[in-house]
Amino acid sequence: MERFTIEDLLGIKKRKVTSDEPENSIKLVGLQEFERSKENNYEIVYTKRNEPVLLVKPKVFDSLATFRLFTYTFGHIECFRIHFHRFCDEIEIIDVVVIGEEFHNKGYGTVLIQEVIKYAENVGSKRIYGSIVNDSLEQHQRQISFYSKNGFTLYDDNYKFEMLFEKN
Repeated sequence: MERFTIEDLLGIKKRKVTSDEPENSIKLVGLQEFERSKENNYEIVYTKRNEPVLLVKPKVFDSLATFRLFTYTFGHIECFRIHFHRFCDEIEIIDVVVIGEEFHNKGYGTVLIQEVIKYAENVGSKRIYGSIVNDSLEQHQRQISFYSKNGFTLYDDNYKFEMLFEKN
């Protein structure tokens, strides 16, 4: 997991936070500061738990692309990513990185995968696919659940997943 202080990433001063501010407003202020320091391919979006996060998309899409998601937590920015490969009219998910138990089931991976699904629909892809490869049964089960919840079909003894799109 990449971990940076606001100062390291942005060269901006920390904003003094009072203890009576709601956690999401603190996160939103931090993300807005981060967004202002960057260019137009950054957008604040919300997780299923209504937490503001910063979504970063590449300016130019090559055959390999990465979407990044940043969350502002206690003075630090946490970075998560989804890396994918586009070949003709198919997209292969290479990996989704949301590291740390404290970040599981918060909607970060869902935001990332949903953005790839939107991208696939916009460019006319016919399929998104990938493989589940993990070191533990627990991680494997978590990924099976993740892809199933996000509309993917699992096959090959739950080691591969895909989503098919109808061509217009």
